Amino acid sequence: MQKNEDLTDNTIEVRTMKKWQIGILIIIALVAVTFLYLRFGKPTGVNSEKIRTSTVTRGNISVTVSATGVIEPVNKVEVKSKASGLIEYLPVEEGDFVKKGQLIARLDQTDVKNDYKQAKANLQVAEAELKYMKAEWKRAQQLFEKGMMSDSDLSKQYLQYVQAKSQLVKARTSLSLAEERLKDTILKAPISGIILQKNVQAGQIIASGISNVTGGTLILTVADLNKVYVKASVDETDIGKVEKGQQVRVVADAFPEDTYYGKVLRIAPLAKVEQNVTTFEVTTEVDNPQIKLKAGMNATVEIILAEKRNVLLLPNEALHDPRALRPYFARSPAVPDSVRQQRRQLSITQMGAGRTNPDAIREAFRQRFANRKAVLVKRKGRFVAQMVEIGISNFEQTEIVHGLKEGDVVALQLPTAPSQATASSNRNRDLRRSMRFLGR
Repeated sequence: MQKNEDLTDNTIEVRTMKKWQIGILIIIALVAVTFLYLRFGKPTGVNSEKIRTSTVTRGNISVTVSATGVIEPVNKVEVKSKASGLIEYLPVEEGDFVKKGQLIARLDQTDVKNDYKQAKANLQVAEAELKYMKAEWKRAQQLFEKGMMSDSDLSKQYLQYVQAKSQLVKARTSLSLAEERLKDTILKAPISGIILQKNVQAGQIIASGISNVTGGTLILTVADLNKVYVKASVDETDIGKVEKGQQVRVVADAFPEDTYYGKVLRIAPLAKVEQNVTTFEVTTEVDNPQIKLKAGMNATVEIILAEKRNVLLLPNEALHDPRALRPYFARSPAVPDSVRQQRRQLSITQMGAGRTNPDAIREAFRQRFANRKAVLVKRKGRFVAQMVEIGISNFEQTEIVHGLKEGDVVALQLPTAPSQATASSNRNRDLRRSMRFLGR
């Protein structure tokens, strides 16, 4: 009887211990499942802590090619004198602004004035001589009609009348030449502009720019600086993007706070090679209304290849290849459904056109989706991957055409996250460890 009671008590103790152990094991299992869920239960998102971010904003963006160049006048004239002689008067200095037709120099006029006066007197004589011979010719005709003059005398009288006409023409020509030589002693500005350089001084004897074989003496150089050329050397890697008529921005080293605008005027067909660097000279025409840009200044030229205003912008470091963000796409670990569908449609289109070459299909797909990128955008406190369509891009920012809106928060860095295979392996490993622990 006593043995039966002891056996019953031991059975009750064993049952009580099993219940206690089962409870402990259930608690441990719940803890393990919770741990696994927290670690691997949400592979499609990234915790937003300690991640550098940027906000999608609106602004302006431009794609440019930069080069350095030198400012040159559009219209530059070297002034020389048609006459030789002594410079008597020179009222201008370098840097002076002159208007077209303004007096800039005068030569000694003593000799040419005398020649002019003599030519003028000769003209008066010739006019009087012609007047006299004309009257004589009329009288001779009357005498001939009355039979009082022979044919020979009439012909001589006519010859004298014609010679008088010829002398008048010569006198007029001589006066015109003398007048022109007198004008040549007065030099006037050929264009409105600024005196860039003055090469002579008053009292100096100069040579004619016409009759002298050396080309004559250069008196001064005047240039119109309302428009200037900026001749820049563009690297051969960028020259293929440059076209005639493109807009340019110019900033002179002397005035870094000022920006001037113009356009590409011409592109040199022949390259220059200096120190193994191949460049092409690009000439741009720039407005210079305040005449602040001076000839010879160095300047930086930005040729605007593309420009957009009031568009969505995002830093370049926030954009990634879609393949790099596979673990964060919510529906597919490989590529988004939208991309997969468009790839399938592209393949069908290519096959329908008789192009079944896989390389051709891949190249066509690459070209079609060259403007597609992936970003990590913050949604409900976590970062998830999302495809976006991009537009123009420069070294800092990229235009967002579709996929994001103003104010969206996007991760700048690519967080470290396990791949799907690694996550699955880790889950299986932890489950095995938990089962072994539970089986103890």
